[in-house]
Amino acid sequence: MNVNACYPGSSHDSYIWNNSNVKNAIIHLYRRYPNNNFHLLGDSGYPLRPWIMTPVTDAAQNSPEEAYNKKQMKCRALIEQCNGVLKMRFRCLLKHKVLHYAPPIASKIIHTCVIFHNICISENVQMPLEVNDDFDELDFGIYNNKNFIENERNNGPERNIRRIDPDLTAGRIKRRQIMRNYFR
Repeated sequence: MNVNACYPGSSHDSYIWNNSNVKNAIIHLYRRYPNNNFHLLGDSGYPLRPWIMTPVTDAAQNSPEEAYNKKQMKCRALIEQCNGVLKMRFRCLLKHKVLHYAPPIASKIIHTCVIFHNICISENVQMPLEVNDDFDELDFGIYNNKNFIENERNNGPERNIRRIDPDLTAGRIKRRQIMRNYFR
């Protein structure tokens, strides 16, 4: 629904988020309709807010927090899988096949690939069947490994909060409500 290829790959997701129009639109919707239950899902690199749900750091085993984290990561993995499918269709987007163009041209190539991918989906064009030697090296971004889970647990945005932030407080309340209602 929204692609922003204007930042280099070394840019942190939260930096891109903080400079996106989508963030402003979501905040506006939340402030205008605070009782609506819509949420974006973010990893621990994003701040917890009532409109963006992040994993719970230090969730105990077999707890509602752990169940919430597992479901949250499973949903977030869908966009990573989408990125993987896009990279499979347009192999020039793979990380080891760097686009050797100036950033504005590389950005246009990425946007064009996304547009063509959406056209292929709407026209039911099948994925390429050819699999070559570099298929094993594809990084589909499926976060099932211990390193990712450990990183989620240790580097959460709530770790160093020293001041009271009303949006953070509202986000914590909303996340607790979600866990109470769906993850007992």
